[in-house]
Amino acid sequence: MLYKISRYFSKQTSQKTKQIFDREKHIINRQYALRTKIENIFLKQSSITLADNLSSIRKQYDGNIAYFGQGAAQFLQNLPNNLSPKTIYICDLELDFLEYSLQQIQNDEQLKGKFKILKVSEMTSQDNKTILVPICCDEDFWPFLDGHLQLIVSNMNLHWVNDLQVVLIKWLESLEPDGTLVGSIFGSDTLQELRISYSLAENERFGGVSQHVSPFISITEMGNLLTRLKFTLPTICTERNLYEFDSIYHLMQYIQDIGEGEALIQKRIGTFKQTIQSVSAIYESLFKNENMKVNSTFEQIYFSAWKYHESQAKPKSRGSATVSLQQLQKEIHQIAPEDKIIFGTLTEDDYQENIIKDEKGTKKKN
Repeated sequence: MLYKISRYFSKQTSQKTKQIFDREKHIINRQYALRTKIENIFLKQSSITLADNLSSIRKQYDGNIAYFGQGAAQFLQNLPNNLSPKTIYICDLELDFLEYSLQQIQNDEQLKGKFKILKVSEMTSQDNKTILVPICCDEDFWPFLDGHLQLIVSNMNLHWVNDLQVVLIKWLESLEPDGTLVGSIFGSDTLQELRISYSLAENERFGGVSQHVSPFISITEMGNLLTRLKFTLPTICTERNLYEFDSIYHLMQYIQDIGEGEALIQKRIGTFKQTIQSVSAIYESLFKNENMKVNSTFEQIYFSAWKYHESQAKPKSRGSATVSLQQLQKEIHQIAPEDKIIFGTLTEDDYQENIIKDEKGTKKKN
């Protein structure tokens, strides 16, 4: 029943916004990935990084947590010490995806005995173990009541959402005051080499270009969106990595194998064989490295933000500073004179000749 309801509301709410992605096609792509069983290196890295980011937060999470996306087992393997929740809701788009995630958790030797998996109707059970509750839902249809969640973890799924603003508003409403949202999403530099190659090839053949690579959000856009939606204390960071593939065909096959194949609604119908060959030739001419392999950029944006609470740190009022930036710069130079080289007030030769630090940290002159 929950599956049917989520599908219905997803389609009803999405009609108000322009559709970029074919969500059903995306689900088919992910179902294909379940059969290939190819390791998603981006998901693995994201699960580790999200857990690490949570461990640096000085707060104990002992309430209700919602985890949306793949890689639940990998995230639970790295669960930080400040997370001891009563309930973790494992949320995903399809029953198949939930069953796969739960199977990974149950088969993992490190996680055996740590969690108890229950249905929503069985949540009256009293147990010292953290309860895992699988919920099949769409990001557009968020089933949680206002203020029910202490933490939401979104792992590499938001780049397939048609209206990110609407989703984040619903997530913010479901957080309790001082509740936290942490997540990861592909950034705008992802697959930039493939995008460039397609644009050059199609412009040469057709005198125009069409989308073949999904549009990704930039780090600036993500920060502005969180701020505009009244999230507090937003923190955004990005990680760019360059990966090697034997050819453009191996790159596109890997993307398909991990369930990240394109699912755009508006695109050029059909891709000619000659166009693909032209894309491959351009890609290799521009982005082949010394190892005779092609490079591909993948950017992962990590973000965290809070729902407002009066106890949160607030910026000082304007004009309340007691130390000027100029005075602060002077004090930094006194502590670390090597910084003067950066600011151009001391040459490196002068620094090497005139300043020597002994083992006690005192300064001596030649």
